[in-house]
Amino acid sequence: MAPSSAFSLRPLEEADIPAAAEVACEAFNSFNETVGLPPEVPSPDPFVEVIAAKLRSPLSFSVLAVNREGQPIGSNFIVGDPDSKIWTMGPVNVSTKANSAGVGRAIVKACVDHAEKEGAKSLRLVQLTSNPKAFSLYTKFGFDPKFVAAYFEGYPSKPLEVASGYTVRRLEEGDIPGCDALFLAPNGYSFAKTLSGFTKGWPFPMFVALKDGEVVAYTTAFLVMGHVVAKDEDAFVALFSGASAQLREMGAPPPTFHLPVAIHPELCRWCLSVGLKLVRHTWIMVKGEFKELPREPLYCPSIDWH
Repeated sequence: MAPSSAFSLRPLEEADIPAAAEVACEAFNSFNETVGLPPEVPSPDPFVEVIAAKLRSPLSFSVLAVNREGQPIGSNFIVGDPDSKIWTMGPVNVSTKANSAGVGRAIVKACVDHAEKEGAKSLRLVQLTSNPKAFSLYTKFGFDPKFVAAYFEGYPSKPLEVASGYTVRRLEEGDIPGCDALFLAPNGYSFAKTLSGFTKGWPFPMFVALKDGEVVAYTTAFLVMGHVVAKDEDAFVALFSGASAQLREMGAPPPTFHLPVAIHPELCRWCLSVGLKLVRHTWIMVKGEFKELPREPLYCPSIDWH
C-alpha cells in the first residue's frame, strides 16, 4: 500500500524490530524534549521488548512506514481481544527525520480501518495531554477523550510498610479467578485467558495483594505496559508498598502507573507525599463503546489499556 510517493506502508516483521525500535525511541524522546519532559526511554531496548511482544500477540495488526530507500520512518500497532472485541492502539510513532507529510495520519488510518474490518466494538489509546497535534489527529478519526490519568514514576523516598492484614507476593496461576473478578467489575469483560498467558510468558514481574486469603489487588507490572486493579485505595497502597520493596530488592526500574486523578484525588496526594514523581498527564481516548470507570474497584490502565 502506497499512500504517497515519498513513503509506503507494509506489515512490520521480526527483522524490522531493531530499526523500528530506534525510530520509536528517537520519536518519543525528541517530542518529550520539546515539551520539557524527561526522555521516554534511555535506549531503544524497551521498545524492542514492546514491539516483539505485540508481534507475538495472536490478534495483532502492525503497520510500518518506510521511505523510498526502504528505511523505517514510523510504525503503529493494534492488538485485539477476541472475546471483548476491544482493540488497543499504539505506540504510534513517526521519525522527526521522516521529511514526509501524512505518515502519522496514514499509519493511524491503516489501523483504524483494520479494527473496523475486524468488527471492533472499541478502539482505545493513551495519548500525552501535551501533544495537541496528536490529539487533533485522533479526534478527527472519531476518538473521544474519556479521562485524564496522572503518570507516576519512582520508588518511595523511604521504604513503605505493608499495612497489617495484607500480604503481597508474586502473582500465580491460582490467583487468576480472584484477579479476573476484580478486572471484570470496572471493565465488563474477562481478562482471565490473557492473564493465564501472562503467567507463562510475560517478561515483567506481576504482583498480587491478599487480605484474609482474598485477592484484593494485583498488577500485571508496575510499568507503562502493565495495569493495576484494586478493591479500594487501601488495597492499592498495600500492593504498591509491598511490590515496590520487592522491585527495589530486584534492582528493577522504578515502578510506574497511570492513576485516574479526577476519581482518586486523595490517592494522588498520597503518591506525592511518599515521594513519587508526577511525570506527565495522559488522555485516555476511545473510539466506540466505553464503560465509565467506577471509584471501586480502582483501575489504573496500561498504555495498551489492558
